Amino acid sequence: MINVAVMYTQMANPSVVISAENAGRGGSGYFFDDAEEVYAFGNSGLEAKNEVLKANAQASIDYRARTDAHISNAANVSGYQTWGFNGNQGAEYSLNGSVVFTGRSNWYVMETV
Repeated sequence: MINVAVMYTQMANPSVVISAENAGRGGSGYFFDDAEEVYAFGNSGLEAKNEVLKANAQASIDYRARTDAHISNAANVSGYQTWGFNGNQGAEYSLNGSVVFTGRSNWYVMETV
C-alpha cells in the first residue's frame, strides 16, 4: 500500500499532484516484451515502444520481439508490458522470480496483454 502522506513529504516540491519522479521513486526505462507471443494479430509491445518514442525520442527502451528471450531483469522501470501467460511465461510469471525489477522501480505502469 502506498502511503500518500509519506510520498508527499518526500517530493522535492510538494503539490497536489503526487509524482514518483519528484519523490525520487520514479524509474526511467520502458520494457516491452513481445517474446513468444502466441497470437499473430499484433505486436502490442512494438506499438507501445513506438508511441513512447513519439513522446520522447530519447526514452530508454528495452524491446523484445517474438523470437527474442523474455525480459527477466529490468532496472529503473517506468513501464512494463508483456504477453505473460499468452507469451509462454507461465501463469505465475509475475510471482515466481522469473521477472525481477531493481533500482528505482517503485512506481510503474504494467500491462499484461
